[in-house]
Amino acid sequence: MDERALSCKLITPMFSFGADQSEPEIRPTEIKGLMRYTYRLSCPTMDVAALRQDEAALFGGAAGNTSDDLHASPIRLSISYTKEPQTARRPLLLHEDCLKPDEIDNRNKFNIALRLNKAIQTGFDVDIDWYKDLLTLSLLLGGLGKRSRKGRGNVHVTEPVFADINDAMTWICATLNQTAAASSVKIADSVFYYDQAAQKIMPRSSIDLPPKRPFISQIKYGSQLERTVPALEAYLKKLDFACHNQKKPNNHTYQKQCTGFVSKKDGRLASPLIISFVPIGNYYWPIYTFVQAIKQRSENKQNKSVKQHDASQVKIIYQQFDKDNAYRDAFIQELNS
Repeated sequence: MDERALSCKLITPMFSFGADQSEPEIRPTEIKGLMRYTYRLSCPTMDVAALRQDEAALFGGAAGNTSDDLHASPIRLSISYTKEPQTARRPLLLHEDCLKPDEIDNRNKFNIALRLNKAIQTGFDVDIDWYKDLLTLSLLLGGLGKRSRKGRGNVHVTEPVFADINDAMTWICATLNQTAAASSVKIADSVFYYDQAAQKIMPRSSIDLPPKRPFISQIKYGSQLERTVPALEAYLKKLDFACHNQKKPNNHTYQKQCTGFVSKKDGRLASPLIISFVPIGNYYWPIYTFVQAIKQRSENKQNKSVKQHDASQVKIIYQQFDKDNAYRDAFIQELNS
């Protein structure tokens, strides 16, 4: 069994809980879920069924799946601390004063151990370092716990060490291409699915992108912040106020939705803009991951009394928001002004 270890430190407060909602914890299951989600976002294949099978092959299949190729997950994760995690109480939303349950604050360091069972065959030419790189990418672009798309629960992995922000973007682009190559559907003539240019990472224009599921449409970085706790907290507070102001009644519908929404009429949409941070030298650099913003809703073919889970009687409607990224770009400009 191959093993690797990642040394990690929380950059921003993390609001993550297990069965006991009063005790925050860093959970291996949540980290593996983040890895699976990053894998799905990174693979811009049109064939959703093939993507689902590939994910099951790489990470293990779920109980109840009818595939004949199901197997246990070949990768195992475990968490260890150098000392007992420190917690604190503070608002989850910084534009409000209401204190939430304890969070694991950004003074905590921990280690993630990866173990690959090579006896479990995935069908792909991947090794322990492929999983390690994917885990590092997942933690760099995403976060853990509540409001993880709004900069909370962000984790810094101590390696690799980046010389500057362009070095970081080059590594992100290369790792996206490495991740996307683990697919049974070849979606390009080479292993390069993403290009880096003009401070952005985007899927290659030659790729037919899936219209009915989320994928990474671009990644860019913002203005540098001082590598201090006050500077980071000031940014998070500005972020929360900006998200709150997006929901003003007179704003355009797409403007309200570009950072996610919850409503009785339209349900909920996870934010199609994921904000994270990478520390380099004396600065924090905000990283903005644009996810294709799609809301899926069901519309009965016959009448309103048909149950939603009856697939034969339900028509799925896919609606794209902010297709040209205009509202998300404007939102980012406000944060970096």
